[in-house]
Formats: sequence, C-alpha cells, structure tokens
Amino acid sequence: MKPRDINSGLTQEYLLTILRYDPESGTLYWIKPNPLWRAGKPGQVAGCLHKSTGYWVLKINGVDYRAHRVIWVMFYGVWPLGEVDHEDGDKINNKIKNLRPATHLQNTANKKRRVERLYPKGVNQLPSGRYRAKICLDYKQISLGIFDTPEEASAAYLAGAKKYFGDFASSG
Repeated sequence: MKPRDINSGLTQEYLLTILRYDPESGTLYWIKPNPLWRAGKPGQVAGCLHKSTGYWVLKINGVDYRAHRVIWVMFYGVWPLGEVDHEDGDKINNKIKNLRPATHLQNTANKKRRVERLYPKGVNQLPSGRYRAKICLDYKQISLGIFDTPEEASAAYLAGAKKYFGDFASSG
C-alpha cells in the first residue's frame, strides 16, 4: 500500500462527514461505514500503521492517504502546499499541536537517525582519530570542522543545524 500525498478532490466538508478527529489523542475515527473497505465501521479507529514508512495511513474511497495530511485538511480546510512535519519526530503522533507545515529540507532536517550509531548525528571519526562535524544542506555535505572529541564535533553540528534549520533542527 503506497500512501497518496495529493489532494484527489477530498475536501474538509467531505472528510468531516466520514471521519471524526480527536485532537487530544491525534486519532481519526470513522463516522460512516467506508463503502470500499469493510473494516471501516462507525466508531472504529481509521487506518493502520504502514509497515515500511512508519506513518499512520488510511484508505478513503479506495485511495491510501497519510493520516497527518488528512488531519491537516480536516483542521485547517486546505491541503498543505508542501510537507507536514511531526515536530517531535514521532511519525504516529498526529496531535494537531505536533503538526506543522514544512519544506522537504525542513522535514528532512527534523528526521531522527534510523539506526543506532557510535557517534552523535552529524559526527564521524577520521582515520587520524579526530572527529569531523558535517551537515547536509540541499543534498550537499558541508564540513563544520574537525575536533578532538566527539562532544566538540556534536556541539558544532548542533550549532550548524540550528543555524541552517532553525526550529526544525534535530539532534537525534
């Protein structure tokens, strides 16, 4: 199932007739049975966790959508022009206070590391035993300096992330 991130004619008015949103939990519930998907019973949680992306997704009229984008439309009445970022980095925390509009670059800057690493985000050890801090900006690696300790390199990365990404900077 590949979630669709485009409008497809779904309006706030239509979504509010088929779904109920709880902003405290970030959960969507079906109001009406979903005619193209038997599991969509009134009062039932809408959607499921997508195995490969980690996002909550739901099927509306036979099309898959990421729940956070549907929630955005339900709450604000318009489809987001760019991406919708989960401020805390948790892809299933769909509370409206955790969602914000973002460019692709901002959304990428806020991503968490996928795997546990030996060094902090943006830091790697050089053959000399020193540590390099680097950051990716517009698909280009920018060196932030070479340091004696991973902590110094991490501090340089965090300062660079704050400079380039502002509130979207992520340390993890």
